[in-house]
Amino acid sequence: MRQTINFSVDAKLRDNLRTKFQFSASQSETNAYYTGVNPEDYALNTSRILGPDEWYIINEAKAYFQLDDGSAIRRDIRYNFLNELEHTGNENKNTKFQITGNLIWNITPEIKYELTTAFTRNSSEANVWADDHSYAVSKIRGANYGELVTGESDSWLTLASVLPYGGILNYNSTNQQSYTVRNQLNYGKLLDREGDHALNVALGHEVRGNSYIGQSGVEYGYMPNRGKSVDYNYSQQANKYYVLSIYKDCNYRETANVPAYNDRHSTTLTDQIENYMSFYATLGYSYASKYTLSFSFRQDASNKFGQNTNNRFNPVLSAGVRWNVSEENFMRQFGWLSNLTLKASYGSQGKAPDISPYLITNFNIAPDILTGDQFLSIKNLPNKDLKWEKTKSFNGGIELSILNDRIYGSIDFYYKKTVDAITYVNIPIENGTPNMAINNGSIINKGYDVSLTVIPIQTKDMRWSINATSGFNRNEVKDNEDNATLEKITNGSVIIDGFALNSFWSFPYIGLSDQGVPKFAIIDQTPGTKTRVESGTLLDYMIYSGVKDPVFSGGLSTSFRYKQFTLSASFNFQLGHHKRLNPFMRSQATSGGIGQLRIPDPEKNASKELNKRWRQPGDEKYTNIPAILSSDENLANYLPDNSLSLSNNGEIYRYQMYNLSDLRVVKANHLRCNNICLTYALPRDILDQIRLSNLTFALTVTDPFVIKSKGLGKQDPETLSTDATTIIPVVDRQRKFSLSISLGF
Repeated sequence: MRQTINFSVDAKLRDNLRTKFQFSASQSETNAYYTGVNPEDYALNTSRILGPDEWYIINEAKAYFQLDDGSAIRRDIRYNFLNELEHTGNENKNTKFQITGNLIWNITPEIKYELTTAFTRNSSEANVWADDHSYAVSKIRGANYGELVTGESDSWLTLASVLPYGGILNYNSTNQQSYTVRNQLNYGKLLDREGDHALNVALGHEVRGNSYIGQSGVEYGYMPNRGKSVDYNYSQQANKYYVLSIYKDCNYRETANVPAYNDRHSTTLTDQIENYMSFYATLGYSYASKYTLSFSFRQDASNKFGQNTNNRFNPVLSAGVRWNVSEENFMRQFGWLSNLTLKASYGSQGKAPDISPYLITNFNIAPDILTGDQFLSIKNLPNKDLKWEKTKSFNGGIELSILNDRIYGSIDFYYKKTVDAITYVNIPIENGTPNMAINNGSIINKGYDVSLTVIPIQTKDMRWSINATSGFNRNEVKDNEDNATLEKITNGSVIIDGFALNSFWSFPYIGLSDQGVPKFAIIDQTPGTKTRVESGTLLDYMIYSGVKDPVFSGGLSTSFRYKQFTLSASFNFQLGHHKRLNPFMRSQATSGGIGQLRIPDPEKNASKELNKRWRQPGDEKYTNIPAILSSDENLANYLPDNSLSLSNNGEIYRYQMYNLSDLRVVKANHLRCNNICLTYALPRDILDQIRLSNLTFALTVTDPFVIKSKGLGKQDPETLSTDATTIIPVVDRQRKFSLSISLGF
């Protein structure tokens, strides 16, 4: 549900004084789904043999109770999707209002003063909850609702369970306020009688600020049907010593597979203020509408810099030139040329770090496991020498129009160099945190943007237009260091000197063994034995797979009108990038150190690719789909740098490496048709008779087709990633048909 109010007043106070006031307010309330509870995902992932009312057991970690004699109390916990929908929720409320005011005072014909003020307030509340009847709570409780205690002999489980009563509440409330005050004085004058020389000057001052105040956290014992109350004793539940003090003979040791203490109860307070102040000046001169020169200066200041206050200010300059060549006398002989303009600019800009300049610590509620004392941990370590991230850019372009604007377009080239780029680097752990933000290295971006419109046919009853836009970008990192982890290397978030941003690497796959196990270069090069990769780093061992974002992209639209009928279509294309195919199975490490291959669960849909898997010796000659085995193999000791492991325990398994191998990398080039639309507009003479200004009927098809690289199969190139950590069902985009009627009075 959404309500919106808009109000605007524009008043002329005097002949030379005008004011405008605008007010807008909106409020929206939505009810979404709890984490992991989504009807569409459930329908895509769940086997069709399960009925809607059927309860079943999911193969995943659940709480259980370990005893001193080595045995354990485990309960079968059942799942039903309809029950989960009924006993979970995700409630959101957003409120926003904005006030803006403008004052324009024409002091003289040449001098004008403008005052602009704006104030915005946004507030949001979100409550994501699950009650005690839900599976989300039952697997933490260690039993289905009402089945934790079966009799007097196990009544102690009400204390041993982390969550015997009530549910879970995740809450988040945020209030954000922003303001802007800008004063600007404009001077504009024609310097001669003929009006050939024009001068424009602007001086301005701007102050703006943002403040964020919020609170978020997790609470156990939430009861939505009892006044939305919370009732939970954090000092007693699953506390071994407390349980044994009440039930001395229960033989209880610990409750396993439960969230950590900090995940059961946490509170995060947000109190952030951002202030900016700017002074600016612009100067523009033009002659005979042919030549234009412009200059600008801006001085920005921010409170995001701490002790070294000399870094708070950042002066930026820019200059531009424009030449309307088609207005020259020597161009008048080319009657077919409607417009030819050359333009160029050079300038700089700055970006303040999105990092607090102050030391921020976390107060840990859970005591230290060694000392038993509560302690502080560093959340943000400030860098007193942090500076603005600065970008210098050069832009050049051409605007062209010919044949009475039947063909027109533009091409713009750019070269940007960012210095003092802000990145995180590793620092000695004795500083209290493993990394810190610094100004480190530079980034070069270069490319071009092209726009072209062609009108092949234009008559009274018929018109056909074609519009195309495209962009090309190349970037490269220089003199930069990064905390290179295997996760960053394989998902395209690492920064490596000499490579483009969004570059990613893959493990070198060389085929399947005669047992259907994926093999990798060097490690499995010698039959019957494994060889450690001795030389180079892990990055040297891996294969560069390209960039994950498009290098070349654009759009295409066309419209054909014949009398009252119009047929239009729009397309977009992306080229030059690569993605990983969705994994159809994955490796899952366990506490025992053996990575068990995650065979598809019986209640889940499985990929059809598994029908092509290795099943018997000799199949490795015809397939690259590994066998389904009972266990996986940790290859961490055979790689050159185990510190880059995906696992906290330093484990890297074969099936992880297979999903992150070059075999699973494909080109993501594609052309997508966004929509095709056929419209009919009622003729003017009929509209006059029925007293309407317009009446239009439209039939639209959305996402009718896509042309893509063969290697993608049925997978959508716009939903794929480079992580290869989530098994996403392969589903074609829904082709939507809609009929609309638009009328005006």
